[in-house]
Amino acid sequence: MPLKDNIIEAAEVAQALGWTRPYFQRKRTELMLEHGMPSPLPGKRLCRWHRDGIDAWLKDYGTRRTHALMTDGKTDRVSIDRSRLHLAYVNPDMEQRA
Repeated sequence: MPLKDNIIEAAEVAQALGWTRPYFQRKRTELMLEHGMPSPLPGKRLCRWHRDGIDAWLKDYGTRRTHALMTDGKTDRVSIDRSRLHLAYVNPDMEQRA
């Protein structure tokens, strides 16, 4: 696999989260500090990450968000289904939880 395929840029991370790139850029620090998102690769270019690290983080982040939605007492069925669909499309190999 070429090195470029192992790198993911901010626009693609934003898309995986269902956000715009500018919104993701504003929330990036919060995601790193409060939600365990990996730090970007060093350099002066656009924000870039190792794809494997972001894929693992997205899987974990989506699982935690779905769990939070299901246990916070303010859940509605649409939010739960939306989170599950998001997980299915971000991580198609992840099994759906019943």
